Amino acid sequence: MNYRLFYNLIPIILLLVNISCVQESPIPVAFDQELESVTFENQLLTPIILYRDNVVLDTLSARTKRKYAINRKGFIHHAWRILAPRDGLGRITGVEPYVDLGVQYEINAEHTISNTSADRTLFTPRIANLTFDRVRLFYINYREQDEFLVNKVFDPSESTSIDHAPYYYWNSSSNVYLDNLDRPRIYEFSRDDTLFSGKPELDLSDDFEYQGSGITNAIIVQ
Repeated sequence: MNYRLFYNLIPIILLLVNISCVQESPIPVAFDQELESVTFENQLLTPIILYRDNVVLDTLSARTKRKYAINRKGFIHHAWRILAPRDGLGRITGVEPYVDLGVQYEINAEHTISNTSADRTLFTPRIANLTFDRVRLFYINYREQDEFLVNKVFDPSESTSIDHAPYYYWNSSSNVYLDNLDRPRIYEFSRDDTLFSGKPELDLSDDFEYQGSGITNAIIVQ
Protein backbone atom coordinates (compact mmCIF):
# COMPACT_ATOMS: atom_id res chain seq x y z
CA MET A 1 0.00 0.00 0.00
CA ASN A 2 1.30 3.48 -0.91
CA TYR A 3 1.11 5.22 2.51
CA ARG A 4 2.38 8.56 1.15
CA LEU A 5 -0.53 8.65 -1.34
CA PHE A 6 -2.99 7.69 1.43
CA TYR A 7 -1.83 10.50 3.72
CA ASN A 8 -1.97 13.00 0.85
CA LEU A 9 -5.61 12.02 0.22
CA ILE A 10 -6.75 12.52 3.85
CA PRO A 11 -7.43 16.33 3.52
CA ILE A 12 -9.48 15.71 0.36
CA ILE A 13 -11.50 12.95 2.05
CA LEU A 14 -12.26 15.16 5.07
CA LEU A 15 -13.30 18.02 2.79
CA LEU A 16 -15.74 15.78 0.90
CA VAL A 17 -17.24 14.53 4.20
CA ASN A 18 -17.77 18.10 5.43
CA ILE A 19 -19.37 19.17 2.15
CA SER A 20 -21.72 16.18 2.32
CA CYS A 21 -22.78 17.06 5.89
CA VAL A 22 -23.48 20.67 4.95
CA GLN A 23 -25.57 19.66 1.93
CA GLU A 24 -27.69 17.29 4.03
CA SER A 25 -28.28 19.79 6.86
CA PRO A 26 -31.79 21.35 6.79
CA ILE A 27 -30.48 24.47 8.57
CA PRO A 28 -28.57 27.24 6.73
CA VAL A 29 -24.91 27.47 7.66
CA ALA A 30 -24.45 30.61 9.74
CA PHE A 31 -20.87 31.33 8.69
CA ASP A 32 -21.85 31.30 5.01
CA GLN A 33 -24.42 34.12 5.08
CA GLU A 34 -24.75 37.62 6.46
CA LEU A 35 -27.24 37.88 9.31
CA GLU A 36 -29.25 41.09 9.15
CA SER A 37 -31.20 41.44 12.37
CA VAL A 38 -32.89 39.95 15.42
CA THR A 39 -36.17 41.13 16.96
CA PHE A 40 -37.24 40.61 20.57
CA GLU A 41 -40.78 41.07 21.88
CA ASN A 42 -40.93 41.17 25.67
CA GLN A 43 -44.44 40.21 26.85
CA LEU A 44 -43.37 40.11 30.50
CA LEU A 45 -44.19 42.86 33.00
CA THR A 46 -40.55 43.30 33.87
CA PRO A 47 -37.44 44.43 32.00
CA ILE A 48 -35.18 41.74 30.60
CA ILE A 49 -31.46 41.85 29.88
CA LEU A 50 -30.48 40.76 26.36
CA TYR A 51 -27.12 39.16 25.62
CA ARG A 52 -25.23 38.72 22.37
CA ASP A 53 -22.22 36.42 22.44
CA ASN A 54 -22.23 36.55 26.28
CA VAL A 55 -22.04 40.36 26.30
CA VAL A 56 -24.95 42.59 27.36
CA LEU A 57 -26.74 43.86 24.25
CA ASP A 58 -29.51 45.92 25.84
CA THR A 59 -32.14 46.08 28.58
CA LEU A 60 -35.60 45.69 27.05
CA SER A 61 -38.44 47.28 29.01
CA ALA A 62 -41.65 45.48 29.95
CA ARG A 63 -44.11 44.92 27.10
CA THR A 64 -41.71 46.27 24.48
CA LYS A 65 -40.68 45.08 21.02
CA ARG A 66 -37.38 46.10 19.45
CA LYS A 67 -35.31 45.17 16.40
CA TYR A 68 -31.49 44.99 16.57
CA ALA A 69 -29.18 45.12 13.57
CA ILE A 70 -26.44 42.51 13.09
CA ASN A 71 -25.16 42.90 9.51
CA ARG A 72 -22.30 40.45 9.69
CA LYS A 73 -21.44 36.83 9.05
CA GLY A 74 -20.50 34.27 11.65
CA PHE A 75 -22.00 32.51 14.63
CA ILE A 76 -24.24 34.91 16.57
CA HIS A 77 -25.45 33.72 19.96
CA HIS A 78 -28.33 35.31 21.94
CA ALA A 79 -29.74 34.87 25.45
CA TRP A 80 -31.94 36.77 27.91
CA ARG A 81 -32.49 37.07 31.66
CA ILE A 82 -35.21 38.63 33.81
CA LEU A 83 -34.13 41.75 35.68
CA ALA A 84 -35.99 41.33 38.98
CA PRO A 85 -36.84 44.35 41.16
CA ARG A 86 -34.82 44.95 44.33
CA ASP A 87 -35.92 45.97 47.80
CA GLY A 88 -34.44 48.80 49.89
CA LEU A 89 -31.50 46.58 50.87
CA GLY A 90 -30.71 45.59 47.30
CA ARG A 91 -32.14 42.06 47.62
CA ILE A 92 -33.99 40.62 44.66
CA THR A 93 -37.73 40.12 45.12
CA GLY A 94 -38.22 37.55 42.37
CA VAL A 95 -36.48 34.89 40.31
CA GLU A 96 -34.10 35.74 37.48
CA PRO A 97 -33.99 32.78 35.09
CA TYR A 98 -31.39 32.87 32.32
CA VAL A 99 -32.54 31.52 28.94
CA ASP A 100 -30.07 30.54 26.23
CA LEU A 101 -31.55 31.02 22.73
CA GLY A 102 -28.61 29.36 21.01
CA VAL A 103 -26.96 30.24 17.72
CA GLN A 104 -28.96 32.31 15.23
CA TYR A 105 -29.40 30.70 11.81
CA GLU A 106 -32.20 32.85 10.37
CA ILE A 107 -31.18 35.97 8.45
CA ASN A 108 -33.86 37.92 10.34
CA ALA A 109 -34.74 36.13 13.58
CA GLU A 110 -37.64 36.90 15.93
CA HIS A 111 -38.07 35.87 19.57
CA THR A 112 -41.17 36.34 21.74
CA ILE A 113 -40.38 36.33 25.47
CA SER A 114 -43.35 35.19 27.55
CA ASN A 115 -43.97 33.55 30.92
CA THR A 116 -43.58 30.15 29.26
CA SER A 117 -40.29 30.94 27.53
CA ALA A 118 -38.08 29.87 30.44
CA ASP A 119 -37.41 26.32 31.63
CA ARG A 120 -40.38 26.65 34.02
CA THR A 121 -43.68 28.53 33.76
CA LEU A 122 -43.50 31.89 35.52
CA PHE A 123 -46.15 34.05 37.17
CA THR A 124 -46.44 37.42 38.82
CA PRO A 125 -49.16 38.06 41.45
CA ARG A 126 -51.38 41.11 40.80
CA ILE A 127 -52.09 42.49 44.28
CA ALA A 128 -54.30 45.40 45.34
CA ASN A 129 -54.19 46.46 48.99
CA LEU A 130 -57.64 47.96 49.68
CA THR A 131 -57.17 48.08 53.45
CA PHE A 132 -56.16 51.08 55.55
CA ASP A 133 -53.16 49.11 56.81
CA ARG A 134 -49.72 48.17 55.61
CA VAL A 135 -49.76 44.69 54.12
CA ARG A 136 -46.65 42.64 53.48
CA LEU A 137 -46.26 40.15 50.65
CA PHE A 138 -44.42 37.69 52.87
CA TYR A 139 -43.98 34.48 50.86
CA ILE A 140 -44.67 33.07 47.44
CA ASN A 141 -45.32 29.32 47.41
CA TYR A 142 -45.25 29.23 51.19
CA ARG A 143 -44.25 25.76 52.48
CA GLU A 144 -44.45 24.43 48.93
CA GLN A 145 -42.06 23.77 46.06
CA ASP A 146 -40.18 26.91 44.93
CA GLU A 147 -40.80 28.79 48.20
CA PHE A 148 -39.57 32.39 47.98
CA LEU A 149 -39.28 34.87 50.87
CA VAL A 150 -40.34 38.25 49.46
CA ASN A 151 -40.94 40.79 52.28
CA LYS A 152 -42.50 43.41 49.99
CA VAL A 153 -44.67 45.97 51.84
CA PHE A 154 -47.78 47.47 50.23
CA ASP A 155 -49.04 50.72 51.69
CA PRO A 156 -52.81 51.40 51.85
CA SER A 157 -54.34 51.63 48.35
CA GLU A 158 -51.07 50.46 46.75
CA SER A 159 -51.10 47.95 43.91
CA THR A 160 -48.55 45.84 42.08
CA SER A 161 -46.36 47.56 39.50
CA ILE A 162 -46.93 46.30 35.97
CA ASP A 163 -43.75 47.94 34.64
CA HIS A 164 -41.30 46.10 36.88
CA ALA A 165 -43.11 43.19 38.49
CA PRO A 166 -41.41 40.28 40.32
CA TYR A 167 -41.76 36.77 38.89
CA TYR A 168 -41.92 33.37 40.58
CA TYR A 169 -42.26 29.74 39.51
CA TRP A 170 -45.80 28.51 38.89
CA ASN A 171 -46.54 24.99 40.14
CA SER A 172 -49.59 22.90 41.02
CA SER A 173 -49.62 24.17 44.63
CA SER A 174 -48.62 27.79 44.14
CA ASN A 175 -49.85 30.29 46.72
CA VAL A 176 -49.48 33.91 47.75
CA TYR A 177 -49.03 34.53 51.48
CA LEU A 178 -49.50 38.00 52.99
CA ASP A 179 -49.74 39.39 56.50
CA ASN A 180 -51.07 42.64 57.97
CA LEU A 181 -48.36 44.69 59.68
CA ASP A 182 -50.76 46.90 61.64
CA ARG A 183 -53.12 44.30 63.09
CA PRO A 184 -53.04 40.49 63.44
CA ARG A 185 -54.37 39.14 60.18
CA ILE A 186 -53.09 36.64 57.60
CA TYR A 187 -54.11 36.40 53.95
CA GLU A 188 -53.42 33.37 51.80
CA PHE A 189 -54.46 32.87 48.19
CA SER A 190 -53.94 29.42 46.69
CA ARG A 191 -54.52 27.40 43.57
CA ASP A 192 -55.98 24.71 45.83
CA ASP A 193 -58.84 26.93 47.05
CA THR A 194 -61.81 28.00 44.96
CA LEU A 195 -64.15 30.98 44.87
CA PHE A 196 -67.95 30.80 44.92
CA SER A 197 -67.82 30.61 41.12
CA GLY A 198 -65.78 27.42 41.35
CA LYS A 199 -62.69 29.07 39.86
CA PRO A 200 -59.32 28.80 41.62
CA GLU A 201 -58.62 31.59 44.08
CA LEU A 202 -55.19 32.00 42.50
CA ASP A 203 -55.17 31.71 38.72
CA LEU A 204 -53.43 33.16 35.67
CA SER A 205 -55.31 35.92 33.87
CA ASP A 206 -56.68 35.24 30.39
CA ASP A 207 -56.99 38.98 29.68
CA PHE A 208 -55.75 39.54 26.10
CA GLU A 209 -54.12 42.82 27.16
CA TYR A 210 -51.68 40.82 29.29
CA GLN A 211 -51.16 37.93 26.89
CA GLY A 212 -47.97 36.03 27.69
CA SER A 213 -47.26 38.10 30.80
CA GLY A 214 -48.09 35.43 33.41
CA ILE A 215 -50.00 37.92 35.58
CA THR A 216 -52.66 36.49 37.88
CA ASN A 217 -56.26 37.57 38.24
CA ALA A 218 -56.53 40.41 40.75
CA ILE A 219 -55.76 39.46 44.35
CA ILE A 220 -57.83 41.83 46.46
CA VAL A 221 -56.69 42.35 50.06
CA GLN A 222 -59.48 43.95 52.08
